[in-house]
Amino acid sequence: MRVNVVCRNLKEDRVLPRFSRYLAEGLGWTVSAVPEPGFDAYYLSGYFEAQLIKDWPDVPVGAYFTHREEEPPGNQKAKLFDSVARRVDLRVATAGMYARVLEPYGLTAQIHPPVERERFVIPNPSQGAETLRGREIRAGFSGYTYQNGRKGEDLAQGLVASALGQKVSWMASGRGWPVPTKKYTWKAMPGFYQALDVLVCTALVEGVPMPPLEALACGVSVVVPRGVGLLDELPETLGIHRYDRGDAADLHRAFAEALKARPAVEREALRAVTEPYSREAWCAGHAEALERFSECRSESGANERKGGPAEQS
Repeated sequence: MRVNVVCRNLKEDRVLPRFSRYLAEGLGWTVSAVPEPGFDAYYLSGYFEAQLIKDWPDVPVGAYFTHREEEPPGNQKAKLFDSVARRVDLRVATAGMYARVLEPYGLTAQIHPPVERERFVIPNPSQGAETLRGREIRAGFSGYTYQNGRKGEDLAQGLVASALGQKVSWMASGRGWPVPTKKYTWKAMPGFYQALDVLVCTALVEGVPMPPLEALACGVSVVVPRGVGLLDELPETLGIHRYDRGDAADLHRAFAEALKARPAVEREALRAVTEPYSREAWCAGHAEALERFSECRSESGANERKGGPAEQS
């Protein structure tokens, strides 16, 4: 099938444009900023791209559902999530918690998110990697914060200001963190992770998230919340430290545990956790999902399209 991937900011190095380009490179799908006519199927790089479709096509439409916004209650993004889930023919999620939300609407696939493991690697000691001996532990945050606070920057602020947080050297990539923060280019991101000993994720709602996976691929310890994205699906491995989502005291406990355990962590064991998360698996998962949909469609005939245009956010 000739598939058109719709991604309005396709040239950027943010997560969804990269995910879209991987599909173009691996499967030969066409990526465009708006839907182009004449394709056998359309795939929305994010469910919200449904707003770019003026006339709903008479061919299959699939969409990637990142996460469902929780705050504020009844927000427009959550309504759009539900509206598009009802309307598309194929729903894709990276986290099992969202796949389960989507399954009642119809055909749904959970597909592993793609980590560029050939770039995110454990640094070679001969290339300047340092040991912990004789220096402060380096900890950091990664990502872009938003007005609804779903990245948990308030939790980050409390951790940094604590007595424990003041014992380490902090750095961050992205935007909005309470420590020295830089907007690294995508090319420079491996170096950011490789400079860390511990990455802290304070998010309250996520679809993946990617920073802990990229950090793990570099052999970096991570402190991650329970009940967020696919993080509960990661195995129990020394160097992966968990706390209850949104719980500041439990975050401090997990961070202290990470600092204490870091000298004994096997970096290769952390990297091995990311083996299922590759560009090849991302593309293979989509190819399989499209094949499943084609089989269902041929058996049951064309599905009746429901509703009017997708709701606006």
